[in-house]
Amino acid sequence: MKSSERRQENIFRNFFEFSPIGMALVDFDFKLRRVNPKICDLFEHTFQEFTALAVSDIIDDQYSDYYISQLDKLSKGEIEIFKTENPFIRKNKGIFHGVFTAMVIRDESGVITNILILIEDITDKKVSELRLESINNLNAVINDLLQIPMQNIPLQDQLDQILSILINTPHFPTKEMAAVFLVDEGSDNMTMQASAGLFKEPKEKCSNLPVGACLCGEVAKNGKALFTGIEDYIPGENHCNVEPHGKYIVPVKSKGMVLGVLSVYLSKDRKREDYEMEFLQSVANIIAGIIEHMRSEEIIKTSLKEKVVLLREIHHRVKNNLQIISSLLGLQSKKITDEAAFNMFLDTQSRVKSMALIHENLYQSNDLAGLRFDRYIKELAGDLFATYKLPATTIKFDAQMEQISLDIDTAISCSLAICEIISNALKYAFSQTKNGVISVHLKQMAQDEFSLIIKDNGVGLPDDFDIKKTKSLGLQLVNDLIVRKLKGALDIDGKDGTTFNMTFKALKYKKRLDINN
Repeated sequence: MKSSERRQENIFRNFFEFSPIGMALVDFDFKLRRVNPKICDLFEHTFQEFTALAVSDIIDDQYSDYYISQLDKLSKGEIEIFKTENPFIRKNKGIFHGVFTAMVIRDESGVITNILILIEDITDKKVSELRLESINNLNAVINDLLQIPMQNIPLQDQLDQILSILINTPHFPTKEMAAVFLVDEGSDNMTMQASAGLFKEPKEKCSNLPVGACLCGEVAKNGKALFTGIEDYIPGENHCNVEPHGKYIVPVKSKGMVLGVLSVYLSKDRKREDYEMEFLQSVANIIAGIIEHMRSEEIIKTSLKEKVVLLREIHHRVKNNLQIISSLLGLQSKKITDEAAFNMFLDTQSRVKSMALIHENLYQSNDLAGLRFDRYIKELAGDLFATYKLPATTIKFDAQMEQISLDIDTAISCSLAICEIISNALKYAFSQTKNGVISVHLKQMAQDEFSLIIKDNGVGLPDDFDIKKTKSLGLQLVNDLIVRKLKGALDIDGKDGTTFNMTFKALKYKKRLDINN
């Protein structure tokens, strides 16, 4: 052998023996004629065991035919190299992922003498890729879970949806069993609020547990996540005869307080993965957010109910107080002999009663923010007819009104104006006739803008009547309320009876001043 050939042989031998990649020389029968230490380590075979094997002995049966066909092509010179990636089985039945490369070795004359096999262990790389893929998929699951709180459905339904998605997640190794326990407020017990995949026995035995009494109770007590593997499994009462399993148990916490726990059963022989624990903690955080939102809603609803009751009581008391004032005015007026003074008392009493009627309507209404003003006008007219003791057969009331709701501030201002106009008509318009009509037309013209027409077929007004110069307190009040306060317009026609044509706007709510600031 020439010195150059010897040198090349030494280089190849050193490379072959000390290579960090598993290597083997294969003959044309695909027997492993020569192997290096690394390939023995990969497959956990001794040198003697390995050299007694064929290539098909180290390949999984499902891939064996494909590998042999490619090696056959190499031996015939049909291809120069063959490369693929597959899982390989160790002697102890363990699996590693590897890149398999096979190439021909030729002599100086170009004749194929051997096939060289290289097997590189890429298990760590493969695991990292799979872990990254799992993390990305679990993040996508989190995005799906975040949509659940957006639904306006009960807590139970939301938890059921979360557990259903969780146990059916392909990249999460559950035994398709999971449960959510919630700590009962004001006690040392917790209740299984939702479950998925659990058998009847564990559902019944674990439906109510003392905090601290089992693994789930321990997590509820100390607020620390827990992983238990198959090697920690202890058959017995606590596991309700479920076959051996592992568990992730994660606290459901909000503002440092444990609200409950999320318990997920794991597949056999599953090891703890940090990214899985982080995923479950994110799920637990979503559950905590749902619970806090539900509890906050309940607090708001309770508070709102209390405020509604209080507001009704306020309207009721204001109405009662106004009725007392009205009664006092009525009692006082009986002692008055002067007609002008008596009419002043009667007018004031009507104004007070009109405001009392508003509070009575709001007290009885389902909507405390708005008053059905069309209904109110009919009731107000009936009260005024009764006050001035005019029978309905003599003076008729005609109402043509749209269904309109007004806030209390706008309603009071408008009601006082209506009270004055109808009172004046009842007192003065029909002195020359016994068959009169008072009509009211109410409609909405635009957003927060309304039209109100009150008309009678009585004696009308003098030709030179000017509301801005009138000495009538009632009509001055009408002008002030409609034009100044309600930012509206008032037009009066005194021919063929009297027509008050009014437009007005709903008052904008102004926040009350804080007397403490």
